[in-house]
Amino acid sequence: MLFRTFDVTALLGKLCEELQVKAVNFNVAVACVSSGEKIMAIGDPERLTQVINNLAENAIKYNMAGGEMELGCREVTDGVEVYVADTGRGIPAEHHSRIFERFYRVDKERSRAVGGTGLGLAIVKHIIEAHGSRVQVQSEVNKGSRFSFVLKKG
Repeated sequence: MLFRTFDVTALLGKLCEELQVKAVNFNVAVACVSSGEKIMAIGDPERLTQVINNLAENAIKYNMAGGEMELGCREVTDGVEVYVADTGRGIPAEHHSRIFERFYRVDKERSRAVGGTGLGLAIVKHIIEAHGSRVQVQSEVNKGSRFSFVLKKG
């Protein structure tokens, strides 16, 4: 991995634009939330793009028609929090501890319908841990999910 200081706000803005096209196909609105100021962090922007794309694409695919997906970042005490939130189906609590395992699927039938290998969240976990952080998940059935992680300030 190639760690460097980069503008998280700019990265998320670029990804938001790219995700709009995919979101339209699923009838999901995409929002990018930031203070408008540069927020600098330390990390590998290419690997973090992979992470954010994976989380955002899941938030779009497993959302509900007419739902919303939000990308955002904010400065917190110990760094820069990056998050992907959605108003989708949510993940039952009994699955939270296993969703980052390779090939694990919450709903095998629904997962087959939208595609994927069951590796995405395992890759996300690996990349974020290589950045010295952990992926946090908050999710409630029929309310949505929020995945987040904290990067070192740049």
